[in-house]
Amino acid sequence: MPNKAVQKKTIQMAVFGMDSKSLKTLDFAMEKMGKGLATFVGESESEAAIFNFDNPDVPSRLDEYHHSYPENGIIILSVKNPERSDCVFLKKPFDMNALLGSIRQMQKLKLQSIGRKNSQHMSKVGVSSVALEKKSKNKLAPITPVVDFQAEKNKDRKYCGMAGDIDLTDIESRSEIYYQPEESLQSKLQDATLLAKQKSRVVIVAIKFENDLETITLLPRINKVIMALDGKKLSYLCTVPLYCLEIKVFLQNVEKSRELEDLATKRQGNESVDALLWNIALWTSRGRIPAGTNLNTSISLKHWPNFTRLHVTPGVFSIAALLHDKPMSLTLLIKILSIPQRYVFAFYSAAQALDLIEMDDSNMLAEKRLINQAHPHRRLFGLIMQKIKRVG
Repeated sequence: MPNKAVQKKTIQMAVFGMDSKSLKTLDFAMEKMGKGLATFVGESESEAAIFNFDNPDVPSRLDEYHHSYPENGIIILSVKNPERSDCVFLKKPFDMNALLGSIRQMQKLKLQSIGRKNSQHMSKVGVSSVALEKKSKNKLAPITPVVDFQAEKNKDRKYCGMAGDIDLTDIESRSEIYYQPEESLQSKLQDATLLAKQKSRVVIVAIKFENDLETITLLPRINKVIMALDGKKLSYLCTVPLYCLEIKVFLQNVEKSRELEDLATKRQGNESVDALLWNIALWTSRGRIPAGTNLNTSISLKHWPNFTRLHVTPGVFSIAALLHDKPMSLTLLIKILSIPQRYVFAFYSAAQALDLIEMDDSNMLAEKRLINQAHPHRRLFGLIMQKIKRVG
């Protein structure tokens, strides 16, 4: 019998060249019409991508993406057909069902690819037919899945933690939702980034833990990072207390800074400074918020985050849509969305690390009346449908 988990595999897609309005449309359509067909993730985690080809910056990004991920499917949205045989083209204005149909086709091809890899895996095992017959005439040898679905299911635990919801009115319970950024690697990297921005020069952060020495080179002028550290090791270092780490910060001179910037510009695959700080905050907070955060202070987003380069945690587009529309507190946000508190807290901590959060105390009184009136879904869906007419 086919593996149901494989049959229903959600395809992970990156999105390039779309404004916040279009991103919210796609997220809403995928949730309501696509029924889990696809989720939007960062470039490095994607299995396919959607490119708004009418954005002048996109054609070069597409070539770079195709070079880095040659096996990933690509959908181009444009007024004019770019005549690319390696991509699926949808002419604007397009019907959302046509986009969903294209994504379903990519999902089908992905499943076929998984099936082929499974078959290749079985052929390499080299189990003799005689041995199989002795074991059971009616049973097939188990197929080892190419995709670790349990790992996929648990992936966001590393970013959002596993904590359950608590009573936010209980002072003693509230202590569980806070963490101390200044006692972790996060604070050092944020300080180093601020220094690099203020001086318009490159900063190298050397991190020594036990017998290992790692370096992270921050180039905020071009929003790039050079490092050999992989995500697994870096996420682990985020859980290590600061007093266990030996950290030194080296500010480069102007000449060396420009040399390193030229090198980073020529290299492909470098992570952005924003993506690094975003991930560092997620790995450190794990679904908590910085100590001292007032749950009842109204907050808003200064501008829409560039989610095409950031790790997308559960509920991120809905959270951002509300905070981008109107200031509100974390308490009200959780009430309206009815999602696990850790998802809201994870977003807040990551957004604050990028200086995207703006405090607004003026709305606190009006908000108290809304908390008891807020429907879990009505306001969010009304907001999105009122603002968004079509993708493009």
